[in-house]
Amino acid sequence: MKLGRFSDAVRYYGKVASPSLVAEALTARGHAYLNWKKFDESREEYRKVVTSYPDSPAAEEAAFSVGVSFYKEKNWASARSHLMDFAAKYPASPRIADAYLYAGWASFSLSDWPASVEFWKRHYEIQPSEDVLLRIGDAYYNSAKYAEARSYYAELMAKFPSSSKIPQALYSMALVDRKEGRLDSAAALIRRIDRDYPSSEIAPDALFTLGEIYEERNDYTSSGEIYGRIYRGYPKSKLA
Repeated sequence: MKLGRFSDAVRYYGKVASPSLVAEALTARGHAYLNWKKFDESREEYRKVVTSYPDSPAAEEAAFSVGVSFYKEKNWASARSHLMDFAAKYPASPRIADAYLYAGWASFSLSDWPASVEFWKRHYEIQPSEDVLLRIGDAYYNSAKYAEARSYYAELMAKFPSSSKIPQALYSMALVDRKEGRLDSAAALIRRIDRDYPSSEIAPDALFTLGEIYEERNDYTSSGEIYGRIYRGYPKSKLA
């Protein structure tokens, strides 16, 4: 299946005759179809494995891959449903953390913030990462649960102090403070980004928010200086 020759892989695996290899071959053929973005065909192969060879090692991978195929097709509801079924049937699977991660993203895409939080928390228990802490915070933020959001951003910074996600966590905390009217705290967090992480991707957006905060405080001189800095310092930014 190298070099993108997925059609060749489909033809090859279709010729396998040994019963002991059929389940693996069908799963591999499903993967080939999936990489070829033929989602219906991939699911057809995976379901053959799950239905006809339910006790084979390949059945677990095939069941997981059905959910992934829906996810890659951006059919969020079906992806989540199948991934939840997979998690219920194979709770000890090596794929379980990935299933929770995908289910969380599917829920997030459906604007189901509580479900995304729940799935990502389950993922984090198995496979801790700063990215998941950030996303849990974002889901809480979108739910207007600002105290919870802030606590997860703070946890990210405490547990992963060298993470590349620190600037985003600082900015997200600033947005929380701004939402709750703590403009001085929000401005201080953004100035920290400006001081410590001026090359981060979030820096121009953070500075623009700082300019808006100055405007909200009727400090138009400072806001003008900030907007000028964005124009001069980040000429390729969409905000320049």
